Amino acid sequence: MNKLTRSILILLLYACFNHAAVFTVTNCQDTGEGSLHWAIAEAENHAGPDTITFALTPQVVGWDNNKKAWKITVVTQLPEFLDGGTFIDGGSQTRFGGDTNPQGPEIYIYGADAPFEVPAFIIRSAYNKFVNLSIGAFPSYLFRLYGSASHHNVFQGLYLNIDVTGRYPYRMVKSEGIRMTDGPHHNLIGGTTPQERNILCGFYGRAIYLERSHYNIIQGNYIGVKKNGLDPAGNGWTNEWAAFPTRHRADALEGFLVTDGSRGNQIGGLEPGAGNVIAANLRTGLRLQSTGTDSNRIQGNYFGVAADGRTPLGNGEAGLWIEGNLPDRATGIGPAYNLVENNVVSANLSSGIQMRYGSQHNRLINNRIGTDAAGAAALPNSHNGIYFFGDPLRGYPKYNELGPGNIILADSVDVIRDPWAAVRLDDPNTSYNRVFGNYLCCNPAGTLRSRYNSGVYISKGAHHNVIGPDNVISGKKYGVWIRHDSTVCNTITRNRIIDVEDQAIFLDSGGNANLPAPQLLSGAISMISGTTIPLGLVELFLGSGNRLEKYLGEIRADENGDFIWHGSTGDGWATATVRDGNGNTSMLAVSIVTPIELEAFRAEWSDEGRVRLFWRTSTETNNLGFYVQKRLENGEFRSLAFLPGFSTTAAPHDYVYEDADRSLTQEARIYRLLQIDQDGSSHYSQEWTVGRALPSVIRLAPAFPNPFNSSVSITIDMPAALHAVVRAFDVQGRQVACLYDGVLTAGTHSLTWDARNDRALPLASGVFWLELIAGDQRRVQKIMLLR
Repeated sequence: MNKLTRSILILLLYACFNHAAVFTVTNCQDTGEGSLHWAIAEAENHAGPDTITFALTPQVVGWDNNKKAWKITVVTQLPEFLDGGTFIDGGSQTRFGGDTNPQGPEIYIYGADAPFEVPAFIIRSAYNKFVNLSIGAFPSYLFRLYGSASHHNVFQGLYLNIDVTGRYPYRMVKSEGIRMTDGPHHNLIGGTTPQERNILCGFYGRAIYLERSHYNIIQGNYIGVKKNGLDPAGNGWTNEWAAFPTRHRADALEGFLVTDGSRGNQIGGLEPGAGNVIAANLRTGLRLQSTGTDSNRIQGNYFGVAADGRTPLGNGEAGLWIEGNLPDRATGIGPAYNLVENNVVSANLSSGIQMRYGSQHNRLINNRIGTDAAGAAALPNSHNGIYFFGDPLRGYPKYNELGPGNIILADSVDVIRDPWAAVRLDDPNTSYNRVFGNYLCCNPAGTLRSRYNSGVYISKGAHHNVIGPDNVISGKKYGVWIRHDSTVCNTITRNRIIDVEDQAIFLDSGGNANLPAPQLLSGAISMISGTTIPLGLVELFLGSGNRLEKYLGEIRADENGDFIWHGSTGDGWATATVRDGNGNTSMLAVSIVTPIELEAFRAEWSDEGRVRLFWRTSTETNNLGFYVQKRLENGEFRSLAFLPGFSTTAAPHDYVYEDADRSLTQEARIYRLLQIDQDGSSHYSQEWTVGRALPSVIRLAPAFPNPFNSSVSITIDMPAALHAVVRAFDVQGRQVACLYDGVLTAGTHSLTWDARNDRALPLASGVFWLELIAGDQRRVQKIMLLR
């Protein structure tokens, strides 16, 4: 039985304990017999457990006829709880006089005239219980727990700093919620049912503050939102009242702080109803801070999202901070070994989660960051999904594990010098962090995608971090972007990278030592060969320059850098990365086609314009047959004929087909085979060009006419099939139109541009630049539009 289970059992046993003495509050006076002050003093003078009940009538002074509840105004400081075992039962008033206030408690304890900066309830003992009360407007903490003698106390069904309707928070300067200092342990704040939930909102300072406090349970509470779970009443407003944040405020405070070596606390939980809603707080939602703040569990909470899991109520900075020591303390390791699991962290005004300074060995799994609770709708944080950073004074985040199962979306406008990403790692010793098994800038259903940001961004000297395996990465710009020559030794391994507009992996300004990509030389259905750095570890994928669709396998190159990988490739485009001995990973290799293995193929073009195709198979397995396909002038392939196969045979077979169509004006014709298995699966061969000699180099021919009025013709020579992008830019370097993005086969190709932008709007006269990127080569040309 673990410590948490033992704690819960002890609390349940205590709840059933038969209290030995009962003291009843019969008036709303500050002091005197029958007052709350008197009842607490009597309980303290009586050894052992006690119960304080309420038996108030509408005739007593303090009855609030509007709210149908009783207001107990505290002027004199209440006695401290030293004896232990005192149960203040606000629900007893309901049992005595009926449910006069269906919206909440019948008792509210009001402290606007209480001693300044003196806590309402000071606890230095164990097994006290506070249930079904509204407590607020005190210019200090509502509950202050001191020392290791404060344990197994219970706080449930409390409306803290909000009135008995759960709608109107008190705007009291210096008001704060529950603070535990110097050893309180195994206390329970909240529970898993609506009746056990506490509402803590609208505080000048923090709602909950754990300081050197251990193994406490905080579950099912609303921290920063009102009773309905949807309306904001943020905590930490300090010098300027606000119900919710609209900007970053350095003077504001977090809603919930865990610091100074607090360990083993349970914040939320995985069972239904256990998660807290921590939203609309004026700075960070939850902050874990300092060396020794270890082994806490943060599970099932909503950070920046209302109780419905979809309404945005962002905190004023990050949803969650995990950060090292403050600047006035020595650099140390920690917080460490904390578990962040199954939370929703979205719509916050900075990054969703900040892993700051000395945070190490923390695990983040199965969270939804930048989405709703279902992971289906975008609720982006204002900056990154998760941001790792540090400094020399306070340390750097290291050895943290991000994965598996997180869905992380970044989707905010950024600038190229300071871009956002689903995961961003910055600074010189941010190192040895692992990101694996996540969906970055996408979701499992494929319905979410970033409009602005990359999947992963690593910069400013971060090193030895590992991205992979098993991430699915998308992004508007790049899948993984590594920037600056100080940012080295970062490994990208075994991921799927999809739906990015530029490079799947981009090494910028010397990132990862500008490790050159492998060169793939040939490919077949069961083999890929190439060359790379000596002894480099080559990872092979199905995919092209901006996509990694499927991981195929890996092989280490020999001393000369040569490699031949054997395995099943399927059909399509193959590409590869290489990793050196320091962990640097390259960009993607120029893709090649992985064709069906044929023993022989040749094509002849007769003087009459007919093309005869010949091919031979050495063996066949479950071969239904071949479709012969020809590429049309619009770039699409059309099936010309179907030739039946020979099912399964070990004997060689020859095939012949003649294309008698002489109507096309193409100087070259392009053919391929589509082989169909008997189970319906299919495989494409490589493409063959028949006709005039192929171009020897990539060429962007002079546009014609130039200058042009309404349209311009663009001619491109390709010596081999490559992925190509043709774009037009204005003189300020801004893209105005993407004219082509796809594979251009070997041969000569023509494009026509009608001088319209990507939104199909006509452009004004001016100078433009055409850019061709094919494989790893780039060609540019100036053109002029004259309307």
